[in-house]
Amino acid sequence: RNLEQQVNIALQKLYSRQRADGGWPWWDGPRSSTLVTAYGVQALLEARDSGYLVSDGVIDQGVGYLQEHLRQGDGLDGRFKLNRQSFLVYVLARAGQPDAGEMTKLYDQREALDWYARGYLAQAIQLNDPEDPRLETITADFITAA
Repeated sequence: RNLEQQVNIALQKLYSRQRADGGWPWWDGPRSSTLVTAYGVQALLEARDSGYLVSDGVIDQGVGYLQEHLRQGDGLDGRFKLNRQSFLVYVLARAGQPDAGEMTKLYDQREALDWYARGYLAQAIQLNDPEDPRLETITADFITAA
């Protein structure tokens, strides 16, 4: 019972802190962040998948923000930006809105990704198409590195 109450309190906090642009900021900052928004959307998806009643409109607005800002990188560049984009692509795929074009770009640059980001990319590809042959290549990359 306490868990349900705590989850519902957390959901209300997420709802109240979402900005008009669909994103969430760091703390109570003035600007939305793609990273914080991705974490917010992921949390909402986890709650929904666990059987909690979650506002689809709030998820949709967060997904829209991520889709619109996916390539901006929040001032990051190089490896850091690519790693961030891998996480965002994963969250979008979890939300049922995969960005196949961005997955392909990241796959083509996968050697520039840190291992955790390659893991996010692999999960995004698998969610989009479990039979995608690129998964075998990424799996081989992991095995070789291990």
